Amino acid sequence: MSVNIRIALNPIDLSNATVDHWIGHSSDNGWVLLDRQLTANASGSGNVILYRLSDCKWFSIDRRVWIPPGYLFHLKYLDGLRGAALQEANAKLSNIRGHMYELLNACRTNYLASVTQDRDKLLADRRELVLKAHKSHFLQMGRPYPGTLFCRRPSGNRMAHCWKCGAHLESRIDVACMACHWMICGCGACGCGYPGPRE
Repeated sequence: MSVNIRIALNPIDLSNATVDHWIGHSSDNGWVLLDRQLTANASGSGNVILYRLSDCKWFSIDRRVWIPPGYLFHLKYLDGLRGAALQEANAKLSNIRGHMYELLNACRTNYLASVTQDRDKLLADRRELVLKAHKSHFLQMGRPYPGTLFCRRPSGNRMAHCWKCGAHLESRIDVACMACHWMICGCGACGCGYPGPRE
């Protein structure tokens, strides 16, 4: 099982706001904002992350759904309005633009908090599976289980591969064996039982 969650945000640059975000309207979600600084919104396929501006909550939709008439660019939306509805929409859009920095920060904060919780749950689930596999690895070798430790390194992330199955390992995600201090793979292997020479 591989866990690879990347969150990348650049600082908000309101001088180039048309590039950083897209403001639109949806009949289902009202005023929405697409944050082009989110890595998920940069690719050309898959889902896009939109912020619903009424409550600064995020939601994900298929990129193919993010088209008219379901989602309209704000200028196109205003073109279709008349009278009081147009005045009300213009006032709302003016308010959005006037508070863009605060809105983007609130939306990003909600999004990142949610993604962090999801990532933490994925990592906890992954670690639980790794521990079960590691215990099984020791059981197969007929040795007592030594336990694990977190392999956080002050010098940064260490990457390696499993000697047994070849899977990619990272110290920022994976745990280490208490006996050999090698990172533990999802297959359960660590340095204990490694048939080759140790460096």
